[in-house]
Amino acid sequence: MMPKPFKPILRCPSLLTNWDTDIKRDLIVERIIDIDHYVRKCNVISLLRDQNLLHTLQNVGSYSEWLTPEIYVNLTSETALDFSPLFHKIFVRNTWYDFSPSIINAYLHRSEIEEPYEPALDFLASALTHAQLTEWPQGDIQSHLLTTVYSVLFRFASHNWLPNASRHVVTPKMANLIYKIRNHMGVDLGTIIFDHVMSFTPLKESKVHLPYPCLLLGILKSQGFKPYPNEPIKTASAKFSTDARLYSGTHYDDRASLLTAPVFYPVPPPQETHSGSSAAPSASTPVSASVLVQLKSQAAFYQATLDNLKSAVSSLQDVIAATEPKLIATHRQINALEEQLAS
Repeated sequence: MMPKPFKPILRCPSLLTNWDTDIKRDLIVERIIDIDHYVRKCNVISLLRDQNLLHTLQNVGSYSEWLTPEIYVNLTSETALDFSPLFHKIFVRNTWYDFSPSIINAYLHRSEIEEPYEPALDFLASALTHAQLTEWPQGDIQSHLLTTVYSVLFRFASHNWLPNASRHVVTPKMANLIYKIRNHMGVDLGTIIFDHVMSFTPLKESKVHLPYPCLLLGILKSQGFKPYPNEPIKTASAKFSTDARLYSGTHYDDRASLLTAPVFYPVPPPQETHSGSSAAPSASTPVSASVLVQLKSQAAFYQATLDNLKSAVSSLQDVIAATEPKLIATHRQINALEEQLAS
């Protein structure tokens, strides 16, 4: 006997057309890290552990091909509106479950933090490509221009942190994420994931893939959700891997930089005044330890920025030094040929 087709429970009948589209979408299933492989190929394990991200790439759990599109078709923009009674709620099978940045961070065992610093796009382009680019390009950054370390982080993010089916283009949001991870800066992963899920509230064209199937099932199960007895539940088993192209060709090999001491950012830099200088405590203002910590954090931030800029300038100088002799040699060949033709 043929099994009965799955029928979702929709929060309103008008969503049936959306369901007919969403049930046909592919899923971006989270992947698992092979620690031994990356210890041999690109030792980012310490970085991931320091950033409390390693566990987000391990034992990511299971997923349902019925449940994932059912969640997305039932999404409502009111989930993101703080004045709505549905704020931070998602509808799943006649029940409203909690879903918010705080819930996501708690599930991933991460702390809630603020992210006030947003690097300039031109700076990100230079940092991620080892100065192959000095301006953010139209159409965003092509992934083959990333350094080796950023390429590895990009692959992790493209499946587990900020999933995207297009893995050849690095968007500003993705660049900002992997830059902060690489440089040991705070990342509010819960907000990133929440915002990415909520970006699917408008009906999208049919080629869009649905992200976070394992995460969504895990969060619901932590609140008591139970799949149907006959619901097929699959375990995520695909592993991340690297290939030789990451260590050759257009990718600048910066794996050795993982061995350098990181710069930590314990708190956001203080707000700046309109004149561009940092607001200093006045003589009448009591000096507190927190102010000192903030100033030290700001100094560390500016030092890291200068170091990155100096590294970009240094790499450009190396390119110039290597190119000038080639230009001179080419001119000599031209002169020699012109002399032969003249005689």
